[in-house]
Amino acid sequence: MEHIIDRSELLSEHSPPPSSPSLEDMKRLGNFEYVAQKRDVLAADVNGNDDELDFVLFAPSDKKLHPSRAVAKIRIQTPPPDDKDPGFVVPTRPEAYYFRGRLSTEQQQKFEAVALTGEDVLMRSHSLVPGYHYAWKVRHIAMSQRQSRALEEHARTITIGSVPNHKRPGKKARVKTRTMLEASKAFQEQQQKANELKEAAEREKRTRRNREKKAKKKQREKAKKAEGQAGDVVMEEDSGTD
Repeated sequence: MEHIIDRSELLSEHSPPPSSPSLEDMKRLGNFEYVAQKRDVLAADVNGNDDELDFVLFAPSDKKLHPSRAVAKIRIQTPPPDDKDPGFVVPTRPEAYYFRGRLSTEQQQKFEAVALTGEDVLMRSHSLVPGYHYAWKVRHIAMSQRQSRALEEHARTITIGSVPNHKRPGKKARVKTRTMLEASKAFQEQQQKANELKEAAEREKRTRRNREKKAKKKQREKAKKAEGQAGDVVMEEDSGTD
C-alpha cells in the first residue's frame, strides 16, 4: 500500500524536539573492548587505503568562467599505528655528525688557502683602497644640522655613575697647591728673564764683533792705499834724480 507524502510535511517549520537518551544507553557507552593488534596486522593496515580521506579543499570554480579547470582535492592518510617508544625519529647520531675529526693534509691546505688569520685582518685594515684615490668613486654625505647637533649632544652625554665624585680639597691642600703654582710661575719668569738677558748679551757680542771686523777691514784698506801712494812718490823721486 502506497502513501503519498507532501514536501511540506517533510520540511516542517516546527521540528519535533530530540528524544533524550535513556539511562541504559548512556551506561552502554562506557563498555569498550580493547583489542591488541599484532605486527602482521599493523603491516597489512599500512598497505591499505581504508584510512584515507578524499575531500575538496577549495570551493569549486565557476564552470562557466573556467570550464577546463579541475576540482582541487586533497588526500589525507592516517599515520599507521606503531608500538615503538615515543621520542625523536633519530634519537642518537654519530659524533662525526656534530664534530669534525682530524683533517687530512689536503683539507688543511684548502682551509689555510681560503681562511684569514687575525694578523691578516689587522694588516689589511691599514692598507689603502685604490678606489679611494678617485673622487668620482667616493660619495661624501654631508650631515645636516640636526644630525650634527645630535652627535654633539651624544658626545657631551656622560653616563651617570661612571664619573667619580670629586670632593673639594681642604684649606691646607688648597694653600699648598697655590704656593706650588706661584713658585712654579716665579721660576718660569726667572728662566724667561735669564734667557732674554742671555740673548741680549749674545746679540751685543755679535754686534761688537761685526763692528771690530769692519774697523779692521777699513784699516787694512787704508794701509794698502797708503802703501800705494808711498810707492808712487818713491818712483817719482827716482825718475827726477836720473
